[in-house]
Amino acid sequence: MAPDGITTADLDPFADVAKRDPYPIYARLREAGAAHKIMTPRGSRAWLVVRHAAASAALTDERLVRSIHQDNGTALGWATVPDALRSMVTQHMMNIDPPYHARLRRPVSRPFAPRNVATLAADIARTARRFLDALAEDEVVDVIGDFAKPFSRNVISDVLGIPIDDRDRVFAEIDTATNPAPAGPEAVHSALEALHAYIRRFIGEKIRHPDGGIISTLATNPGDLTAAEVTAAVFILLATGYEAPIHLIGNGVLALIDHPGHAPALQHAPHLVDALVRETLRYDTPIPVSPTRIATTDIRIEDTVVPAGDAVLVCLASANRDERVFPHPDSFDLHRDHAKVLSFSRGVHTCMGSHLATLTGRVGLSALLSRHRAPSLAPGIDRSELLWVDGILIRGLRTLPIAPHPA
Repeated sequence: MAPDGITTADLDPFADVAKRDPYPIYARLREAGAAHKIMTPRGSRAWLVVRHAAASAALTDERLVRSIHQDNGTALGWATVPDALRSMVTQHMMNIDPPYHARLRRPVSRPFAPRNVATLAADIARTARRFLDALAEDEVVDVIGDFAKPFSRNVISDVLGIPIDDRDRVFAEIDTATNPAPAGPEAVHSALEALHAYIRRFIGEKIRHPDGGIISTLATNPGDLTAAEVTAAVFILLATGYEAPIHLIGNGVLALIDHPGHAPALQHAPHLVDALVRETLRYDTPIPVSPTRIATTDIRIEDTVVPAGDAVLVCLASANRDERVFPHPDSFDLHRDHAKVLSFSRGVHTCMGSHLATLTGRVGLSALLSRHRAPSLAPGIDRSELLWVDGILIRGLRTLPIAPHPA
């Protein structure tokens, strides 16, 4: 039920008019209840869980399943994907529940453990400096297109062993495949076909010429994984390992533009970049909504009963601004407690790449802020006219032009 004075239409956090700032809508939804029936941009109905306690519980509720077999991919937005490609975009660890989830996650999890990710810091820092050094000091910089995208794609490519000459082409296809709204179904299907063919060739090359890397190890020692499951694993590692760091960096820079008072502290205490990353993940997470879950039985979420068979979306962005957990949630505060931030989910579906994404974001922001100590929008750019990425699973800007840094 909508709070007094506004209509249900006013409470659509996925409407085009809400993209710039959905947080007042999330606040009104939290005020009205823990879960609400909404219409997704794809035209399907789902329950949106908006309060922190309910979201935290839903993420670990075994009655809410991710298994693609529960809905044949419809709720996940791949209903129109040709059958030959559907296994690549669905038969991966994000879409499978225990006990089968572990057999998909275990073969690729070790390189993403905190200790192993930490060893990559120096290489990632060199990559960041290389891309910043290529930018002219006296020109406007697009944080997204000029820095965050090429930086992130090269970090995950280095981790997975994607050849340098293949990277631009592969990630152009990923950009198309993971952004269906502007691309259209034909372009998405074409991109997925190209990615499927490339990944199969890439895996074959690693089998013929093993190099000890993560994909080579997976390809030569797949255990009981099928060829289709290995292909799906490579696809999801590429796609998810690329997107989140881009918008962690972009959203972090935008937060500093909106809250310039933090710039001096970051200049004098560079270690606060860790806090900047954590607060960006809370304040404006690049992962606003968890992938769809399906209720296997009637489930009570506080005062709401979700019927069996209904789709459920956990709104991480709303949970991270729940005033019941985070005092003054709409304030950007580097010194707050971030222990209960849900941006990387909870339970068995906690993001396996969270440590790499966080490290990539921290190194990227630190490098960028070493040049642009007090970032500001480029001359002539209106904050209200910045364009946001389409879709509900990623929150980030298409471009973020900032002024040249002072000499």
